[in-house]
Amino acid sequence: MKKISLLLCVFLIVSPLPVFAAQNFKDIDKDHWAYQYISDMYSKKILSGYPDGTFKPDDTITRAEFSKIITVAAGLKESKSDTLQFEDVKSTDWCKSYIEASKSYLTGYSIDGKLYYKPDEPALREDIAIALVKIKGYKLNSKSLKFSDINSVSDTAKPYVAAAVDNGLIEGYPP
Repeated sequence: MKKISLLLCVFLIVSPLPVFAAQNFKDIDKDHWAYQYISDMYSKKILSGYPDGTFKPDDTITRAEFSKIITVAAGLKESKSDTLQFEDVKSTDWCKSYIEASKSYLTGYSIDGKLYYKPDEPALREDIAIALVKIKGYKLNSKSLKFSDINSVSDTAKPYVAAAVDNGLIEGYPP
């Protein structure tokens, strides 16, 4: 999932206010199609970019990065708990408090009876759809989706993807 696509989804969570702050990133200019979205979310402290002064708008966003975006955009409180729910998240990881705060919206994977978050894996479109539908409180939908790649969507995620489509959060390419 590209960061820009994610930006548009997360932008639906927050109200738009035109602010020109993306100029703080050395790899985005005012002609970039997502400049205004990035600027808005930067000004609201939803996005912060990377320590080297870049935003990397065309890079894949990780599940850890998405957990921070969800936590900040939805106004969730960062978890201060020392409890570790996921086998692959350490108490010293920068993302631990965001993952714990957003775990109701972006869940982990059960493997051999243990729970893993996979923080460095890309945030999948279905991960994002599930999180946004849960945050917005939309009702699930069991309608049949007609996308060319519908077989790549997990059965668990299909009702969330359908609800996201019905509510205009996402759209796909027809079969």
